[in-house]
Amino acid sequence: MATANKTRDLKRKLELANALAAANNMVDNPIHNRLPQTSGKPKILIPKGFKRPVGEHSSKHATQIGVIIRLESPMQVEGWAKISDEIKDHLFRKLINKLSYDVEEPHVVHCIWMSFARQYFTFLLNALKYYQKMKAEGGVALARQNVYSKLANRRDDWLWLCDFWET
Repeated sequence: MATANKTRDLKRKLELANALAAANNMVDNPIHNRLPQTSGKPKILIPKGFKRPVGEHSSKHATQIGVIIRLESPMQVEGWAKISDEIKDHLFRKLINKLSYDVEEPHVVHCIWMSFARQYFTFLLNALKYYQKMKAEGGVALARQNVYSKLANRRDDWLWLCDFWET
């Protein structure tokens, strides 16, 4: 059993190495450099079989989604699944305007949606932890009064979340 896991891990590492090499070859290839670029947007590579981006700009993916979630996603809903498709499409377009993806590939789009859901959940979890800390220090009134810093400009959303967590 251990040998099978090691073999699987080695195959996975080899696939990742090949994907990274392919990404680097695209950047270093003089022919590629003469092709039209995607308006200066960083290209995010998500090879088939991977659940996350790889390569030079992979960290920009999570960072940009986190920013979009904090600034634009609705908080007055009971989770990512309850957000309307129209709003999700708007958030998706915001991301695509900042970063370049191969959105014709279904696995890439799936990865983006999973990243949005994960970031949304993490953001709400961090807000809840902050709320619980404030509540433990001084009760519900203190927690409601001290808005989570990443929702500082969204007081109505903070109060809605407080109501949600209290019920």
